[in-house]
Amino acid sequence: MSLFPGIPELVRGASDRCPCAIVSGTLRAEIHGVLRRHGLEHRFSALVAADDGLPSKPAPGGYRLAL
Repeated sequence: MSLFPGIPELVRGASDRCPCAIVSGTLRAEIHGVLRRHGLEHRFSALVAADDGLPSKPAPGGYRLAL
């Protein structure tokens, strides 16, 4: 999986200014792989993934956990 152009720079800039989190319906291992490939694995203070067993979006549980 790749990222849209400009996303790595956007994430770096945003995470330098404030805490960032990912809430995704994707498996944790897949998210970690993409973040690692782009050097972004330490840019997020929280990661909520499909394997956390919460109801999927738009249910608020994943967002609450990330906060």
